[in-house]
Amino acid sequence: MAGRADQLAPPAGWHSATAGRQPRYVAANPKKRAAPHRRRQRLLRQLYDGEVAQADRYAGELLDHLRDAGIYEEALIVVTADHGEEHWDHGGYQHGHTLHDEVLRVPLIVKLPGNRGAGRRVEGPVSLLDIGPTITEITGVRWRGKVEGRCLLDLLEPGPGATEERALYAESIARGAEQRSIILWPHKLMWTPDDERWEMYDLSQDAGERNNLAAADEASLASLKESLETWVRAASAREPATQPPRSEVDEATKERLRALGYAE
Repeated sequence: MAGRADQLAPPAGWHSATAGRQPRYVAANPKKRAAPHRRRQRLLRQLYDGEVAQADRYAGELLDHLRDAGIYEEALIVVTADHGEEHWDHGGYQHGHTLHDEVLRVPLIVKLPGNRGAGRRVEGPVSLLDIGPTITEITGVRWRGKVEGRCLLDLLEPGPGATEERALYAESIARGAEQRSIILWPHKLMWTPDDERWEMYDLSQDAGERNNLAAADEASLASLKESLETWVRAASAREPATQPPRSEVDEATKERLRALGYAE
């Protein structure tokens, strides 16, 4: 990992451009803003590359520390992200307003104790919900309550691995129009309830999600619709009848949340 930092070095002026300032989001709902000039788009992409380089550097330093401490070999390490970022791939910026793959598809790197399965690459999609069950299975910690995800150990260790067909679901309710999606490889269906818009893509042939097949493949569309609607009904039934009590947030915390883009 540490070597990647040199390849993804921040652009010239990156440190001076960000020093002493918290980054702020361009808009609460980036979809409603016209895309900025190409030069500004390029600058924002370079700033993002700089953040990736910085994260990569510190991850490398952490791994070096684990090696120096003599605990790397038996450590369980998981590297992932809660979401990706859109850079006008589909007309918007940042995250929270779309379920396209530039936001949903994130890295998942797992180092098992004893380096078991080192170098193994899993091609099929999995879910962030699988991380918890995987960690508890490997560490022997008992999981309390019902778990939606599944342990990925059979995919990570040497052997044929599991290739079962599995539907993965996602939803976006933070910014802009509400959206829900289902991935049943290789197809992906996205639904925007506000205007009853359906988008369907073949990810094996169209990784950039440019060719909407919703009108061209009615059979696949109907099947995915049924699966998605069943999941939505089940998820709604699981929602608690009462909301947890609200707590007051002080102004300093509010300002920090606004600086990170999590409050308006």
